[in-house]
Amino acid sequence: MIALLPAALSVFAVAAVPSITPAEAASHVGREVIVEGTVSQIVTTVNLTTHVNFGGLYPNHVFTATIFKARQGLFTGVRERFEGKLCRVQGTVRLYRGKPEIVIDQPSQLRLVEVAAAAPPGASADPEPLGGLRVEDPRFDARGADFGEWVGSFKVTVARQWRAPGDAAPGTVDVELVVERDGSMSAVRVAESSGSLALDRAATSALGASRFLPLPEAYPAGSVMMRVRLAHGGRAE
Repeated sequence: MIALLPAALSVFAVAAVPSITPAEAASHVGREVIVEGTVSQIVTTVNLTTHVNFGGLYPNHVFTATIFKARQGLFTGVRERFEGKLCRVQGTVRLYRGKPEIVIDQPSQLRLVEVAAAAPPGASADPEPLGGLRVEDPRFDARGADFGEWVGSFKVTVARQWRAPGDAAPGTVDVELVVERDGSMSAVRVAESSGSLALDRAATSALGASRFLPLPEAYPAGSVMMRVRLAHGGRAE
């Protein structure tokens, strides 16, 4: 893991649920994880159990999220909403007939992974969002790997958590973080302060509360150190 030097704030250890691919679920039986991947198929059996299959069609799928009959009312329109989409399932992995699965009881356990859409030709690549809050593209060495989808998801994920204090003056915070192979974050620190301790803390909290996609398979290292700017109340220089 890459070591970070002390700065305006101390390094925070971040305990996060590991994020894995559907193919890795079988090696995490008994553990709480986040499984991220594209839903291959959603089927409901005659006994009204719904199977959200990843990594192929039944019986060749590699992982499934299971919704039992008693919980069907909480998941109306699940096939239309999730089939063929990039999704995230959170829960404890168990084996059922030799296949790993997570039983989901609440809608919050099954979520779409939103990826930022590319700006149309001639449009600003970084439009000013409502409220003057913005997450810029992270700066890092991709080492030849394609991080396009990963960066889009990263910005959407952090933006959901980025909330500046109500009385904070406009400013920008540069934050350095280490993202591990599975998408978990192992360290974060303020690299360039906004001058407001509250705003700095809000920025590190936004990152600490986020869960990211696993790093692209083509990326050759086990972790990556990034620097990202979070802006409040106006555009960064």
